[in-house]
Amino acid sequence: MRKWVMYILVVVFMCSGFTNVHVSTFSDIPAKHRLYDKIIYLVNKGVVSGGSNGTFKAEGIVTRAEAAIMIGRSLQLDGGRTSTVFTDVKAAHGASGYTQSAFESGIIQGFPDGSFKPNEKVTRGQMAIFLSRAFDLTEESAI
Repeated sequence: MRKWVMYILVVVFMCSGFTNVHVSTFSDIPAKHRLYDKIIYLVNKGVVSGGSNGTFKAEGIVTRAEAAIMIGRSLQLDGGRTSTVFTDVKAAHGASGYTQSAFESGIIQGFPDGSFKPNEKVTRGQMAIFLSRAFDLTEESAI
């Protein structure tokens, strides 16, 4: 899942005008890793980051909160902690600002019960919807 998300984000961000912020390396992503360049590219753009233990976990899952953060960072949405419309994303939550900003921008929606379920893994379908809304991807495939 993370591989799929990473490839889509790289294509989108390569066409945008971000500047190089910083370079980071991770103990679990050697320079010969097949995703090294893509990961470092997104790190340099401030879109993704690793864990506090110096790892990236490229094969890990992406949560709905992490998706909101990555999209929010790429669009330079407000990431400051704030109250949200979602019952399960309080102001203290690390993704509250990006979640609320993405909601206000029409990128994400919650569930009928008023929740966002930030800790659940984002499905491929959900990510496709988030990305198509975030980057105005309106062309449909013939497949």
